[in-house]
Amino acid sequence: RKHRSALVGNCRMLRVCHNSSMCLYSLYVFLKTTALLLNRHDSWHSLVCHSEGMDAISGWMFSKVVVEQLDVVLVYASGRSPSTLLLLHHASAGAAVAINEIGRSSPTPLYFVASWLNACVHTLMYLYWLVPRLLRRAKMLITLSQLLQHAVMLGLLVTVPIMEGCDEVPRGCLLYTSDAADE
Repeated sequence: RKHRSALVGNCRMLRVCHNSSMCLYSLYVFLKTTALLLNRHDSWHSLVCHSEGMDAISGWMFSKVVVEQLDVVLVYASGRSPSTLLLLHHASAGAAVAINEIGRSSPTPLYFVASWLNACVHTLMYLYWLVPRLLRRAKMLITLSQLLQHAVMLGLLVTVPIMEGCDEVPRGCLLYTSDAADE
């Protein structure tokens, strides 16, 4: 029992460091992504259909999603079980990032929208995990924002392929195409 208490105490300090650094990094990615999206896209159509000039976001999201996998480890190490939402989100976000990063010169336009939404929601989520007592009333709103993030992306995955002029939107798996067509 004494050993478990020491492990949980050590995890608490690690969680505080992890959550504060991830909150700040998520905020950084959100602000930088917002600036890039606003400066490079003058319409909703441009945002979801064209990805030129957005490659900087790619590296930010890759490193962010890799470090976020520590969330699940920290929850288990603190003696709790992670929520289904946390497990599914990390699995789907990790897969989306991987298929957009591996073997491609540039991710699809929807990846950038997903990155922006992810950074926005994660800024709130990590802030909550950092100071849960202070933001207890916002917990349901944060969970709803996570679900809304997924609903928006699922809606875009269905509607963008049928929009006029979205020639960059891949066919088949909507988040990924190979660069073979470009060769």
